[in-house]
Amino acid sequence: KEWCKRKKIDCGQTDSEIVKCEEVIARIEKEVNHYNERFGNWEKLKRFELIDHQWTVESGELTPTMKPKRKVVKAAYADLIEKIYS
Repeated sequence: KEWCKRKKIDCGQTDSEIVKCEEVIARIEKEVNHYNERFGNWEKLKRFELIDHQWTVESGELTPTMKPKRKVVKAAYADLIEKIYS
């Protein structure tokens, strides 16, 4: 939201609108590509999807030691995972 305000980009007010905004996706892709330069081809992020909230312990996606709960994440985002790998 702050980045959109600074760049004077109107992508909506809600998180779900912002993660669908083409300008935001392009900016994140630029960052990913910048960091991908340091990795081997097998390590690079090739595709990604944005979600409209952060993973937290309270929301159930993370353990108390901040590790992702794979089964929970896989179940909650099955449609996005399928979209990435199809």
